[in-house]
Amino acid sequence: MAATGSGVGRWTRLFTLAGVAFLLLWRVGLLAGVPAGSAVELAVLGFVLHVVFGHAYLLVPAYFGRVHRSSHLPGVHLALAASGTLLLAASHFSATPDGTRLAGALLWAAGVAVFVGSLARSLRGVARDPFADASNLAERAAVLAVPVPFVYLAAGSYDLLAAQTAAPRLLAASPAGVSHLFAAGVAALLVFALGVRLLPRFLGVDPLAAPSVFVLVAGSVGPGLLAASLWGGWLFRAAAAVEGAAVVAFFAHAVVLFARSDRRRVGLSGILAGLAAGAVAVLVAGGVAAGWLSPARIEGHVALVLGGFLAVTVAGFLVQFYPPSVADARGASESTTRAALAALLGGAAVEASGLALGISALASAGRALAAAGSVALAFVLAAVVAALEAR
Repeated sequence: MAATGSGVGRWTRLFTLAGVAFLLLWRVGLLAGVPAGSAVELAVLGFVLHVVFGHAYLLVPAYFGRVHRSSHLPGVHLALAASGTLLLAASHFSATPDGTRLAGALLWAAGVAVFVGSLARSLRGVARDPFADASNLAERAAVLAVPVPFVYLAAGSYDLLAAQTAAPRLLAASPAGVSHLFAAGVAALLVFALGVRLLPRFLGVDPLAAPSVFVLVAGSVGPGLLAASLWGGWLFRAAAAVEGAAVVAFFAHAVVLFARSDRRRVGLSGILAGLAAGAVAVLVAGGVAAGWLSPARIEGHVALVLGGFLAVTVAGFLVQFYPPSVADARGASESTTRAALAALLGGAAVEASGLALGISALASAGRALAAAGSVALAFVLAAVVAALEAR
């Protein structure tokens, strides 16, 4: 669970609450007809990466035996990242003034610079062996993989800003490429790296070394290749195969770990369900890339990746860190949490089906179900955070 005291634990919780607010904006906003580009940025930059930022302040220094130094920098970062995300999402509306996207990209990039600088400040002069707490090959590979998502974060933030100026690109040649850097390079790879290390500990079993190393290597290489080659020839197909193999292999690894464990907590079930959605999304994208499915089906892939794989997996980890048993509010229970996760996943599946089949009413029904799930999850997590703050 996130630290209950003041200092970095409080910033972690504030970033988490901001992320949950973006989850609500995204899922409820889709019902109101927000543009697709806005939805992607609210989902990835808003929900997923705000949660990542908050927990990175807590977990990354811990890898090296440190605690983040108390300072005002996380607050500066939160203000920059949240306002930048809002402006970037707003830039997709036709009535938005010129320069809105550039302002959002500048704020976002400034926030990332503060984030990286703040972490570097906390790790200055560290001499501890980063493998000190890694008891096996899989965990050592996860430690080595941890810096890679932050490299993708910096590259994606630069390319996001470069797209609004005359500056040359680093990796992503298109807005979709930038989204892949953030979604696959930062969010998915962190799910792999943290999952390899934390999921076996949550379940009380040992990880499998070979699948873990394969997932981390493929998950580190795939996003960069995808961003650079999106929708372009053999390199794109190879990159999609590499990234897809990482997602499917990690899901298969998780299934084996769950089969070996007798622990059945609601957060863990959410993680496994989110990984299953990711595996299905990979199959859809693979079918489109191979020419077996119509390109129109790719909308279903996007809905499953965002609403199923990333949203439900991250929500499952959040429930592990913030268990509903801590909450004092009536109704903030494990059954409410289970229903919320089921609604998020079921809504994403129905939405994806409606988009892939071209049935707008089905897509709308899925979005309504997912929105209800996001409201319920936000209620539970807010109640847990309030209880922690009161301690």
